This record gives sequence, structure tokens and C-alpha cells, in this order.
Amino acid sequence: MKLKRLEITGFKSFRDKVVIDFSKGVNAVVGPNGCGKSNAVDAIRWVMGEQRVKALRGKKMDDVVFNGSEDAAPVSMAEVVMTLARDGSTFPGVYGELTEVSISRKVVLDGESEHCINRVPCRLLDVKEFFMGTGIGARTYSLIEQGAVSTLVEAKPEDRRLFIEDAAGVSKYKSRKDAAVRKMEATKQNVLRLNDIHKEVKSQLNAITRQAKKAEQYKQVKSRMRETELVLSQQGYARLAGKNAGLQDARASIAAEADAVLAQMEARESALNEMKATFLEKDEQIGRRQTELYEIKNSINIKEKNIEFSRRRMTEASDRKQKNQAEIDSMGHRKAGLTVEIETLQRKSEDAFRQMALLEQELDEGQKQVQGMLEADQEINARLEEHKIRYIDVMQDLAKFGNIVASLNKNMEDFRKREEREINEIEQDKSRLAELTDKLRALTGGLAAEEEEVKRLTREKETTADALEKDRADLQRVEERIMQIKEEAGGKSSRLQSLSEFEAAFKWSNEGVKKVIEKQENPDTFYGVVADHINVPREYESAVEAVLGDKLQYVVVKNQEEGVRAIDYLKNYQLGRGSFVPFELRGNYAKTYSAEHLQEAEPLLQKVVVQDEFQQIADCLLGDVLLTPSIETGINLWKKNGFRGTFVTPEGDTISPNGVLTGGSGSAVEKSLLATKREIAELAREVQELSVELEDQLQEKKQLVSSIAGLDEELTELKNSVHRLEIEINGRKKDMERFEDETKRLTQRIAVLEYNRQNIKTEEAEAKQKLQEIQGEILQKEALEKELNEIISAFNSRRQQSRASIAAQEKMITEKKVLLAAGAEKKEADLRTIARLQNDLNVNESEVARKSEEIVACEKQMAELSAAVEADQTALQSL
Repeated sequence: MKLKRLEITGFKSFRDKVVIDFSKGVNAVVGPNGCGKSNAVDAIRWVMGEQRVKALRGKKMDDVVFNGSEDAAPVSMAEVVMTLARDGSTFPGVYGELTEVSISRKVVLDGESEHCINRVPCRLLDVKEFFMGTGIGARTYSLIEQGAVSTLVEAKPEDRRLFIEDAAGVSKYKSRKDAAVRKMEATKQNVLRLNDIHKEVKSQLNAITRQAKKAEQYKQVKSRMRETELVLSQQGYARLAGKNAGLQDARASIAAEADAVLAQMEARESALNEMKATFLEKDEQIGRRQTELYEIKNSINIKEKNIEFSRRRMTEASDRKQKNQAEIDSMGHRKAGLTVEIETLQRKSEDAFRQMALLEQELDEGQKQVQGMLEADQEINARLEEHKIRYIDVMQDLAKFGNIVASLNKNMEDFRKREEREINEIEQDKSRLAELTDKLRALTGGLAAEEEEVKRLTREKETTADALEKDRADLQRVEERIMQIKEEAGGKSSRLQSLSEFEAAFKWSNEGVKKVIEKQENPDTFYGVVADHINVPREYESAVEAVLGDKLQYVVVKNQEEGVRAIDYLKNYQLGRGSFVPFELRGNYAKTYSAEHLQEAEPLLQKVVVQDEFQQIADCLLGDVLLTPSIETGINLWKKNGFRGTFVTPEGDTISPNGVLTGGSGSAVEKSLLATKREIAELAREVQELSVELEDQLQEKKQLVSSIAGLDEELTELKNSVHRLEIEINGRKKDMERFEDETKRLTQRIAVLEYNRQNIKTEEAEAKQKLQEIQGEILQKEALEKELNEIISAFNSRRQQSRASIAAQEKMITEKKVLLAAGAEKKEADLRTIARLQNDLNVNESEVARKSEEIVACEKQMAELSAAVEADQTALQSL
């Protein structure tokens, strides 16, 4: 089968669905570190049924679910679908007719898990069995990791067998066999439990059977008792009936005695009642007797078994006694035999000792004769050895001279061959020397170019490393700035939200204004408050607040009719008071200040930015206000005639048209409406600027990360290139050193070979001269060798005669020694036999003693058992 497609969703680093299609041939997944290559392999292993979390590089199964990142939220489910194509082979089992099979596995964080084959839910065992028949699996060598090959190569034969079985598809049948063995073992245990139950039921059945027999016996006894009672009653009735008939016959005659008869009948009835009571008592006595009878029978059975057991033991004791007595008799006969045998061996030993003494005497005389003959032979042998030594020296000299001649001839031949070999080696070394010189010249040129390339790459690597370090520093700076921006934007956003909520709830206004603004339904008639329509710079906020005061909270309406309706609403619901400014105001907006005033002051309205449609209201509210640099300047201007407006300083000190002075400072925590609105606008602008800056910084971070990755990859490539070139340079240098060493060695070798060639010629001339001298000495030694050979032959003849006499005498001595040794050995054997027999005799006596003790014990046991039998028989007779 062939892997066709892999679909991964929510597994490890794959948050979104990823589909990997595998085409024909070899497919490779490449990418930088951390891109998820190993996670794809883990997905294949996981969908094939891997349950070991460690094999998936995790701590628990939930670790396979994507856990989120800085830019992506986590998911709650992981799913992997693997599609397999048939690719010329067939799928195992019921899937053999299909061309494609999909295997899927899903896990949810709440603990739910699901396996499917072709989208049909199945068990994990089904998935494992599907792959078992193919030799493929999560733990087989269809998935080869780092170190897996070395593990297989270094595995023991037993472990390697498991890998081969997995690859061959045998593991499927082994697993089935193991399951069958487990079922058989469970069945065996069940059979054992059934046997135990059967035995228990059988034992209970026996007890119940005995109880049933007792009940049957009780029913029989009860029936006999009832029959006996009926018979007795019938007999009584018959007797009474007979008496009654006689009385009836005599009734007429003894009517006078009726009272007496009636009294007698009453007495009979009383007797009958007494008899019934007696019958009941007898019935109870019979029950007790039956119980006693059952107990007596049990006691009789026990006593009889004891008697039988005691008799068997008495029989066994009697048999042991007879056996021991027979063994004692046998041991007595054996003791007599051993005594006779020991005495016989002792007599034989004494005879052998006397024969050995005679042999030793004869042996001493023969050895003395041999000693004399040996001394004479030694003298002959000494003279013979003397001539042999001379002969050997001559022969050694001849052999030595022959060896020298052969050696000289061989040396001369070797000299010739060595000279030829030396000449050939000199020519070969010179050729090799020229070849090495050319290679050294080529290596020197290539080495210079490579060293220059290494220098260039090193400079480029340093430049890249500096750029990488700079980008990393910039990245750290950008990340710090991003954190700073996020913190600053978070604080300002919180402040902006608080102020916006404060403004949206109109918490700065009185209750009446707040209710009117909240109640208004038509935005074309209510236009907010005065403060919403003017924009005051920070340095003039105090001045405008001081002049307008509560006027800033005036509600701007379309006309006076809308203001009246708003006032009526406040009155009707008793919501307080409010001021309303219509767009159409009536008033005198003529400027009453003169050019003289404007020399030391300026209109406050010129410092305020007002919307065009609100200009008339602004003129009405601020048209008669002049801004002076100080309160003193304002007082001086007020004293001049011609201006009926208000003077105000930037700090908020005012002079009314009537000359009333207002000033001082507010609370440190007090904040004006204009300042709040300005702060909201500034915060909104700053938050927007920070958002823009954050986007810029994130973009810069992304560029830096990309740049760092590129520079890192470039730096790695440069390092690899430098390392590769350095390896090549080192290789070239080693080759150069090796070639230079070989060049020196060849030069020295050529010189040595030339020197050896000259020495060979000199040695060859010396060998020729020495050969002629040796040949003359060989002739002299050959004549002396012939003379010594004749003398040695004569002495050998005399020595042979002497040796024959000595051999005959030594043969006789050897025969006597053999006889003597045989006698000594026989003597030792007899002594060992006697010791062994004596030991057997002692063992026999101890065994007789032990058997006698056993006989006494058996007699004692028989007496005890006999007494026990008599006691049990007496007890039986008493029962």
C-alpha cells in the first residue's frame, strides 16, 4: 500500500487544516527548524494507533492538541486523516476490494476519543489489526527515526526477531495467538472454578443425601409408630366392643347393675386416656432412643475403624519385626563369612611377604653383576664417543664448508638478483618522485586560491554575524518597545474608557440636564451642551471655565419652544432645574472694547475654536470677555471708561463688569469639564498613535525576524562553506605534507639504493675469493672422515657384544622387579580388602544392633496396639 494523502487539523503546531498530498516516487518534506516536519511524522504515528505519549514527544495525550500561540487562539480538538492507496497490492481483510482506505483518529480535550476506518467508527484494536497484516505499524520499522537504524543493527537476536516478524506480518497472528492463549487460560481458570464448585456441591449433596436418608428413616419410624398406635387402638376398641356386646346382652338381665357398669365404663375410659398418654410418652422415648441409636452406631463405626487401623498397624509391626529378624539372621551368616575371609587373606598376606623377601635378595645379586658389566661397557663407550666426537667435528666441518659453499653460491645469485631489483626500484622511485613533484606544484596553487576564498568567506561571515547581532539587538529593542507600547496603550485605554464612560453617563452635569439629555428622542432638536461645541487650548481652559462656569453645561436646543418643553418635563417629573440655549439668541454683540484695551488685552473668543453653527452662541457667551496677562492689568483696564465686559486672566482670575473680583485656586483633585474633554481627545489621539506605532513596531519585528532567519541561514551556510573549505585546505595540506614526506623518503631511498648497489658488487667479489679457499679445506676433511669411520666401526662391534650381555641380565632383573612389584601390590590389595571387610563387619554389627532396637520397638508398638484393640472391643461390647 502507498501513503496518498495526510489531512491534519488541530494537531500540535497545525492549528488550521493542512492537507499533504504524496505523489508517486520519493517524497521529501523540507523546511527550517521548528516548521513542523517532525509533527507531521508524529501525526502519521498517532493515526496508526500510537498510545505512548513519550513516542509523540509529549507528557500527556492532551499535548497533541494545538495549545495556542501569541498570534493564534487554542483549539479543543485534534484530528488526523490518513488516506492509503492500494498501489498494486490488496488491503487486508474486508477492505481487499477497495482501492483507497482512510484511517482517522480524533481526540477532544474533554477526554473523548474516536477511531474510524473509512469514516466508520471502530476500535483501536481494529486499526492495529489492519496494519498488522501488512507489516506496517506505529512501532515497526516503517517509520525510521534518528538512531533507529543503529538500534536495529545493535539489537540482540531476540529483539531483531521482533522487527522481522513485524515486517513479515507475523505479529498479527502472534497477537491472535496471545489472545487465544489468554482466552484458553481464562477458560482453564473457569473450569477450575467449576470443578471447585462441583466438588463443593457434591460434598453438600452427600450431606443432604445423608439428611434425606435420616428424614426417610424418620418417616418410616413415624409411620410404624402410627401403625402401632392404630393397632393398639383397634385392639382396645375390639376388646371394649366385645365387652360392650356382652353388656348389651346382659343389659336386660343386669339392668339393676347399670350404675355399676356405667361406673366401670367411666373407669375404662379413664384407663384408655391413660393408655393414650402412655403411647405419646412411648413415642417420645422411641425418638430419643433413635437418636441414641444413631450416636451409638457412629461410635461403633469409629471404634471398628480404630480396631481395624490398630490391627493393620499390628500386622505391619509384626511384618517389620519378622523382616528385621530375618535381616539379623542374614547379617549373622554374613559376619561369619567375613570373619573366615579376613583370616584367609591374612594367611595369604604372610606367604606373599616371605616370597617378596627371597625376590629382593636375588634382585640385589643381579644388580651387582649388571653394575660390573656396565663399567666395562662405559670404558668401551668412552673410547667410541671420543672417536665419534672427532668424526662429528669432521662432519660438522664438512657440513659447515658445504653450507658455506652453498651460501656463497646462493649469496652470489642473490647479489645478482638484488642488483637487478635495486636498479628497478631506483627507476620506479625516480618516476614516482617526478609524479609527486607535479602534484605538489598543483596542490600549492590550489591551496593559495582556497585560503584566499576562506579569508573572503570569513570576512563575509563576520559581516553577516555583525548584521545578525545588530538585528537581534534591534529585535530585542523592538520587543521591549512593543511591550512598553502595550503597557502604555493599556493604561491610556483604561483611562480613556473610564473618562468616556464618565462623559457618556453625564456625571459632570446636574440631575436635570442629565435627565433631559437622556430623555431626548429627536437629535435634530437637542445638540448636546455648550462644552461640546467649543475647543479650548490647555493654557486657556482655566480662563474659559472661570468665565462660563455652569454655562458650559447649558443644553443647546434648536429653539426656545424645545427649551420650554424640556423645562416642562423637568417640572412635571420634579427632576430639578436646567438651562437651555437656543440657536437664535437676541442680544447686542457689538464690541465695546477699544483699541486701547487691545494693546494690553485680547478677546478670549479669538483663543477658542468654535464650530460655525455655534458661532452666534459663542459670541453671546464670550464676545464681551477680554483676556489680560494679569489681574492687575485687568483692574487698570476696567478703570478706564468705555468697556462693559469681563476681564479674565489665563489662571482664571476674573473681573466682572461691575468690578467684582473672583480668583484663587481650586482643589488639586478637582477637574474641569473642558479639561476632561481635552484629556479624552488627547487620550484618543495618543491611543490611536500608539496603535499605529504598535503596528509599525510589529511590522518591523516581523521584518527583523525574517531578516534574522535569513541572516542566520546565511551565516550557517557561510560557516558550513568555511568549514568545508577548511577541511579541504587541511586535506590539501595533509596531502602536501604526505607528498613532501614521500618525496624526501624517495630521495633518501634512491641514495640508499645506489649505495646498496655498490656494496653488492663489493660483496660479490669477496664471496668468489672465499669460495676458492673453502673448496681446498673440504678435500682435507674428506680424507680424515674416511679414516675415523673405520675406527668407529670396530668399536661399535665390541660395544654391541657388551650391550647384549647387559640386556640379558637387565631383563632377568626386570622380571624379578615385576614379580616383586606384583607381590607388593597384591599385599597392599589384601590389606585394603582386609580393612574393607573389617569395616563391613563393623557396619554389620551396628546394623544388627539397630535392627534389634527396631524389633524391640515393634514389640512395644504391638503391645500398645493390642491393648488399644482390647479397649475398643470392650467399648463395643458395652455399646
